[in-house]
Amino acid sequence: MSVLVVGSLNVDLVTKMKKAPGPGETLAAIDFNMYPGGKGANQAVAIKRLGGNVTLAGALGNDSYGAFYHNILVDEKMDERYIKRVEGRTGLAVIIVEENGENRIAIIHGTNFSFLANDVENLAEPLNEANICLTQLELPMETVEKFACLAKKAGKTFILNPAPSVPLSDKLLKNISILTPNEHELGLIAGMDTSTDGQIEEAGRSLLKKGIGHLVITLGARGALILDNEEKTFIPAYKIKPVDTTGAGDAFNGALAYCLDNNMKLKEAAEFANAVAALTVTKRGALVSLPRMKEVKKFLEK
Repeated sequence: MSVLVVGSLNVDLVTKMKKAPGPGETLAAIDFNMYPGGKGANQAVAIKRLGGNVTLAGALGNDSYGAFYHNILVDEKMDERYIKRVEGRTGLAVIIVEENGENRIAIIHGTNFSFLANDVENLAEPLNEANICLTQLELPMETVEKFACLAKKAGKTFILNPAPSVPLSDKLLKNISILTPNEHELGLIAGMDTSTDGQIEEAGRSLLKKGIGHLVITLGARGALILDNEEKTFIPAYKIKPVDTTGAGDAFNGALAYCLDNNMKLKEAAEFANAVAALTVTKRGALVSLPRMKEVKKFLEK
């Protein structure tokens, strides 16, 4: 059993503020920190910390940020065989976190866009060993489409976390086993309004008609909605006080992949993933806030 994650590695430059500045406004910040992040690495480390068997593939630059990230991967005992080191700036995310935990994020793709479709073709060994394949949209679209195609041909469960949100081709949609958008990403992909629960379901079902196996729509503090061609299932969220919502979606997706790799049903997997995401938002930072299995078990016992 294993999960293959193809995705981004970013260094997160996080500024804490009482509130984000408006247009033309300058405000004093409360604090600043530098954390490891990137959706690919966050999701892979989420799986690793839960005790899963995971391989991460992506790219880092030969700069100080890349060196910083290498040390993080060593500390997390992540296999670096499929991490390319290339000339250029490592991916960055500039993040403003408000006191209420909400965040605003600007992505600089950097060397993440050096991981190309032909690099995916060099992942035959980990792809063969994996049950679950997981990726996001902080890579070139051609890379994502190639990964989806190879996973489908190999009979693997392919999970796409469609963030940051961009339109998706029908060619890609038909190769997705599980799509995990939030309601805003769902609206963009479907080209429909998702302001109400009815509209969310309608938009989701429009995508199921294009060949997706299941949708797991994350609804923030409300929980998640599972849709397939036969039924819908609502999974309520855990009630917690958020400190920093950065990385919550990555924690959810990593935990979902971990559970499915361990033969859990999708409903059970989403319930567990909700708990992992809830724990994540009680701490600052993305990757550094991801919980270990003993923390999750303790949380669920309570």
